[in-house]
Amino acid sequence: MHKVVLVLHSISRVLAICACIAGLGGGFVLAWLGGWNCFDSCPSPETYPWELALISGWLTIPCIALEVLALVTFVPYGVTTGQAGRVVRQTAVLLLGGLGSVAVLGALMLLGRATSWGNFGDGAMAAWVTFWGVALMVVAGAWSGALAYLEWSR
Repeated sequence: MHKVVLVLHSISRVLAICACIAGLGGGFVLAWLGGWNCFDSCPSPETYPWELALISGWLTIPCIALEVLALVTFVPYGVTTGQAGRVVRQTAVLLLGGLGSVAVLGALMLLGRATSWGNFGDGAMAAWVTFWGVALMVVAGAWSGALAYLEWSR
């Protein structure tokens, strides 16, 4: 039983690192491809924020899913080794950090709507989408990185 618990801890650490990489990768893809938002025709300023939020959501699903799996595999280790405080702390960071991340990204989306949506055709929108991708990369990387740090700390 002791070896199984240690294997679960190792698996949770690997999943936490993979979640961090997935969070950084999703933001990087959006930042890299964000400037190419007009192929045949540009999306309308009314629908584009919601399309961007949907794309961002799809790009962050692997990060969120891997982080939840890392926590699910960490819980048996923490309970078995008597580290319930670490389990509670990681669960709190997962939930509160996730809510805080959504709030920060929502505020940035409102900022983008207020500043860039009127300049839809002059390249300001493409520059803002690239900024959005970098912000997504930083927020998802910081959230999953904090959880990965908690996985590795003693």
